[in-house]
Amino acid sequence: MKHSPRAWLPGILLPAMMLIFFALSACKKGDESPQQPGQNTNMNAGTINVTNNNWTYPGNYSGKHSGSSIFHSTKYTDIPAPEITEEIVKNGLVQVYFNPSDDGSFISLPFRLESISHNYNFSFEYSKGKIRVHFYFTPNQHSGTLPSLASTTVKDYVFKYIVVPGPMSIKMQKDGIRLSEYETVTQYASVNH
Repeated sequence: MKHSPRAWLPGILLPAMMLIFFALSACKKGDESPQQPGQNTNMNAGTINVTNNNWTYPGNYSGKHSGSSIFHSTKYTDIPAPEITEEIVKNGLVQVYFNPSDDGSFISLPFRLESISHNYNFSFEYSKGKIRVHFYFTPNQHSGTLPSLASTTVKDYVFKYIVVPGPMSIKMQKDGIRLSEYETVTQYASVNH
């Protein structure tokens, strides 16, 4: 006895529709895409001691102020950071910290210390495989001539940095983690790795 297509269609169509319905309902809106092979979802961190001999002159740094770019002549030091990949440059983030007062606390860059005659500034930029930290002077309201960067001795500092992949940086933002607080960031990363 031969069955018409209408007779077997409900037996196949109904289970297929149920399978599609359950598969689609298992996905939640806002789920992150699965991790790609080789993609790091953990934060990396590093520490480096920088002495006066590690600074190079001349360098240049372009900072933003009131929507305009301002170019500064700088001394700079390069920190090797192989954790910074093209993926990090495109979708992740990097933050640098240092200890300006030898008290054990770390402050995020950019940093400006105002003195009587001028301001001391530290800023950074990064690219694949490295972080470049800049040191430079800016005038303040009492400034005359700025000191010569070429002959300025930069004291020894400890710099710390974090490298955060895109998925973790999104989670950190959603959870309200402030990148300016080194201890908070590292504690968060140790719990959410």
